[in-house]
Amino acid sequence: DANSRRKQRTCYRGGRGREGIVEARKTKGVFTSFNDFLKKVPSQVCTKKVLEALIKAGAFDSLGHTRRSLIMIHENAVDAQSSIKKNEASGQVDLFGSMFDNDPTVVEVPEVEEYEKRDRLAMEKEMLGLYVSDHPLSGREKQLSTFAELSIGQFLSSERIKEGEIVTIAGLVTSYGTKIGRKSNQPYAIVGVEDFEGEVQFMLAGKSFEAHRNLKADQVIAVRGQVTVRDDQRSIRVYEITQIEGSAEGDNRAVEIQISDKQATVDNLAHLDKILTMHEGYSSVILHMNSENGGRSFTLPKRVRYSSGLAAELKGLFGVGALSQLAQKGSEQELAEDLAGDNVGALVVEQGSLFESE
Repeated sequence: DANSRRKQRTCYRGGRGREGIVEARKTKGVFTSFNDFLKKVPSQVCTKKVLEALIKAGAFDSLGHTRRSLIMIHENAVDAQSSIKKNEASGQVDLFGSMFDNDPTVVEVPEVEEYEKRDRLAMEKEMLGLYVSDHPLSGREKQLSTFAELSIGQFLSSERIKEGEIVTIAGLVTSYGTKIGRKSNQPYAIVGVEDFEGEVQFMLAGKSFEAHRNLKADQVIAVRGQVTVRDDQRSIRVYEITQIEGSAEGDNRAVEIQISDKQATVDNLAHLDKILTMHEGYSSVILHMNSENGGRSFTLPKRVRYSSGLAAELKGLFGVGALSQLAQKGSEQELAEDLAGDNVGALVVEQGSLFESE
């Protein structure tokens, strides 16, 4: 966001250009529109290359226009501002330019549909090296944890994994490139796969290449194979690849937790907060607090990445029915009383504090 100090420093690392944006915001106020941004920032920021990078990174998302619409007009907008910026840089000021209704420096931003989510995220990855607004796998955490024995982050860093072991990982295909071997003169492919924690590359050659030559970016797959180590870098010798059916964009489904009002103790809620913090991600969390009178639901401020580890911790804290939306309230109530013991009390929710009521 161009008006956010923290995100601005993330989305544009252009030295003097970055400082120019921060200084313009300090001295001239927050940016109210794309045209307002162009008028306030110095000439080193108002260039086609810089604006394209900022648009793709999502710096103007809060100003009410789609990234697609700004990409369409940003070059014309820079051209319209060029003479003004040159005069400003040389100390000349146009006293009357902004007094007329038909300001030639103001470019109309068309109303067009936004890019698809995967295209927006690809832009963020291209500009920043990471995803900011979401993740391509968001909403598919449960599905990945069903197929994978461990995350890619664990595969790359865990000391318990030894060379030669057979493992299964899962993730999104981010790259697929073919080459010709210099000695064999046979084709092979280098495939990149990532999940929420890391990215790994592996090679497909011979029968594996022939079997999976139709593999392409944006597919979600599970990869089973043998751990290999070369130059202190782990990879995997592929035995089997399974395509995981479903939308590669995910649906950002919420993680819903079912508890009784008697389980809502201060200690339990503090423990829940720690669990959610350790599993930070993109899925929202809804807490359903059931009681004899019906209960209430709360949207928690933290977002999580669903995994078997998160599920195990939540069930350990609140019982096996905590993640079952089909659990019967009677059995859930009995389980809650067994878990809660004598040290229980009703949750008192102050407005705007722990939860935001749905």
